[in-house]
Amino acid sequence: MILFENDSVVLISSYEIDELHGSEPSTGFNLTELSALKFKKTILVTSNLTKQIVLDSLKERFKEKIEIHVVRVQSLYWSSHPIGFYPVYRRWQKDFGKFLNKNKVEFDLGIHASLGTFLFGSGFSLYDKPYVFGPAGFSFFRMSYARAYGWKSLIEVSRNLVVFALLIGDPFVRLSLLRAHTVIAGDRMVTKILQKIYPESNLLEKTIPHYHGSPYKYEASDSDKLKLDLIWTGRFISRKDPLFALEVFCEILTHSPDAKLTMIGDGKLRKKIEKFLQKNNLKKSVTITGWVEKSEVLSMMKQANLMLFTSFRETAGVQLFECNSVGTRVIALNATGAASWYRNQLIEFVPVSFLESRTSLIRKYSLRSIKMRNEALFQDIPLKNREVEINLLEEILSSICKS
Repeated sequence: MILFENDSVVLISSYEIDELHGSEPSTGFNLTELSALKFKKTILVTSNLTKQIVLDSLKERFKEKIEIHVVRVQSLYWSSHPIGFYPVYRRWQKDFGKFLNKNKVEFDLGIHASLGTFLFGSGFSLYDKPYVFGPAGFSFFRMSYARAYGWKSLIEVSRNLVVFALLIGDPFVRLSLLRAHTVIAGDRMVTKILQKIYPESNLLEKTIPHYHGSPYKYEASDSDKLKLDLIWTGRFISRKDPLFALEVFCEILTHSPDAKLTMIGDGKLRKKIEKFLQKNNLKKSVTITGWVEKSEVLSMMKQANLMLFTSFRETAGVQLFECNSVGTRVIALNATGAASWYRNQLIEFVPVSFLESRTSLIRKYSLRSIKMRNEALFQDIPLKNREVEINLLEEILSSICKS
């Protein structure tokens, strides 16, 4: 068995890549960047949903070391529709497979890092080359959060059922899982389910380190003790629940009236958030920045005392690793897949009891947030490089060999 070497050609399939927006697009971006740095050549196949400026930037940086191909989606309108997205994405995967066959693309290893990894199959399965199915994946909504999450739980439960149906009965999904050299899942619940449905597949229970950064040693100063600077980052969408973060912040203000919250991101809940700020007189305490450059995000994370991570369903959560990489503590709901395998002194996962009320969970989350912040004032946190400085591509390649 021979490990893939630096003179290998790696092909990355990513439906959309974006350095700033979304866990899976940023995973695709990080993989592409790391591959171009490490290997002789990287071939990126993406869709026209990826902004041209992103592709131009990669081409300018890596020149002949990267080759980029765009396989167009059938409908840009339906690609952003909550329901219409699925058949469009599935069609794109098959078009990607046809692209490989038509052009007889030569590469040593394929990495499937597209949206909805396990849900709708991979075009790699239509081509006779070794590929990794993952690392971007999916997570199941945990029923213990049903009451706290409200009526939206019905949507999530329906999604769980659709996922089961696809995994069990969809020929394209089955082919994609069974033909993969390695299947990588980041959520252990997902891993267990896949092992039961596909005992014959080469399933690798592997953590998914999304971010490659440098460790930073937290050092409290006297001025830090006088303030509580919180940060929240992500898309303003339902399952990431930025409104939950604001409800928690209101509770925190009763204990720390001088606390400040910075929200980095944007999305369809922006108007609801602004109405909440107006109604609760939070305009002076909460700042919404919109989307900012990644370097600035990391800088703002580093300056904050604590990050609020409030997703009610998350495969892993890029922000957890980014925030930890600069030494900032994180308080998160244990709904994220990372809660089952990621351990770091800088992060606290808040558990939920079965059908716990939203009010109860807000109170629990806010009290733990304050407790974490107070502990941070008096502790030096020693960080091991490998806790936060993990190269995802290295992790994948260390477990994938060829004859």
